[in-house]
Amino acid sequence: MFTIHWIQNNTPQSARWHSENAIPLRRRTVIAGDRMKADDAYRQACEGTALLLG
Repeated sequence: MFTIHWIQNNTPQSARWHSENAIPLRRRTVIAGDRMKADDAYRQACEGTALLLG
């Protein structure tokens, strides 16, 4: 089991990583939300970046 760490609103956060189809933890993760453009989210996902909904 892996743990992912990030900073959101200057506060350290963490969560256990779980993937139903056993995808390993990505090297790069960004926080995605309503303000992220769909084209940007799609491009980053295609590049292998994990999107963390925040």
